[in-house]
Amino acid sequence: MKKIAFVVTVFAISMMASIEALAKDVRDMSKPPFIMSSYDEFNDMQKEQKEAYLKALELSFKAIAPLKENDSKKLEEASEWYPTWDHIRKVVYDYCEAKDAEKNCDKLIDLRIKILSNYAMKPFDP
Repeated sequence: MKKIAFVVTVFAISMMASIEALAKDVRDMSKPPFIMSSYDEFNDMQKEQKEAYLKALELSFKAIAPLKENDSKKLEEASEWYPTWDHIRKVVYDYCEAKDAEKNCDKLIDLRIKILSNYAMKPFDP
């Protein structure tokens, strides 16, 4: 009986440690800094905003090594399918944690803000 209690206790402790480690790995992308639009935010954009944002993302991603392979076709797919969009977004956030990525990430932040705030008032030129 003591062995079973010991085994259950050890198992419970190891599970709690695993869950805690997993929780630290999960990034809350709903809190600042907002580097890339969420899928919902993107879908709320006007058609012209979406097109301009995808075009500008494609250009921006060319300067970011882990995202170079995301061409217009891949971004178009992501714009229609949440898991692909979320995967790209997670790669962006992972990339932006590096100190040498600050310049590119600031450009992505500025791009998002520009698309959301200015595009409706005047044509956007990425």
